[in-house]
Amino acid sequence: MNDGNGLACVIAPELTREAIWKALYDRCCYATTGDRILLHLEMNGHMMGTDHEADLADVEDRQFTMRVAGTAPVDEVAIVRNGEVVFSVQPEDEVWEGEWEDKEGLAPVAFKPAFEGDHPFVYYYLRVTQRNRQQAWSSPIWLTQRDD
Repeated sequence: MNDGNGLACVIAPELTREAIWKALYDRCCYATTGDRILLHLEMNGHMMGTDHEADLADVEDRQFTMRVAGTAPVDEVAIVRNGEVVFSVQPEDEVWEGEWEDKEGLAPVAFKPAFEGDHPFVYYYLRVTQRNRQQAWSSPIWLTQRDD
């Protein structure tokens, strides 16, 4: 049972100080509200936390692979793109695996630069909500407009 403390989770290839710091630096991590929920998110084989340069007007389809292992039945697994849910499933089980493909064009939904020198971008993250109201969120995967 959660005692009210959140957790930061790091996905590292080994349990060493160097590997953990590298995973944090690479943003290969996620957070929970306290329950030890496991989650995994990849887009086209790239792990959560990565930033990819792309032509947002002509970007390839994005294939997402998700895995979740909760501590209670999972009410919702959702992919959030730029603050809006674009995929959602209600597994009602503690373990779930799935895929989803985003074929929508990204240029119309990209965030515009706030400062000179910045580039338009789109981000995705995975959000998990359990029946006991505990949650987990992945680090985002970013697609940033590349310089021409």
